[in-house]
Amino acid sequence: MPEIEDRLLPSDGLNNYNVFLARLEIEPQGSAQFTFSLTHSMMPLGELVVPVASHGQGLDRMAVEAHDGLLDILRQLMFRADKARSNHLKMAEPPAPASIEEPEDKESLLF
Repeated sequence: MPEIEDRLLPSDGLNNYNVFLARLEIEPQGSAQFTFSLTHSMMPLGELVVPVASHGQGLDRMAVEAHDGLLDILRQLMFRADKARSNHLKMAEPPAPASIEEPEDKESLLF
């Protein structure tokens, strides 16, 4: 029988959560703030703001950097969620029973 992963792999249509670029604010010095919106079934959950410095390579390059920053944020959130899950899992598992070792010299138990 094939082994089945215990976690779902990301794919389109897996759930109703979404993240998309909601706003772009260009600063006077050329840098920008990209605001990404997080939604569930199109209902807003929150926003993540990713600042990007201008390197003179155009708005598309800045958008790529903003998405890279967003992915870094999401990876960090996944790391923290996984760490918290591991801690809860340790607390949820009953402690292993202590093993009682038999002495090598069983005659020493006789009085």
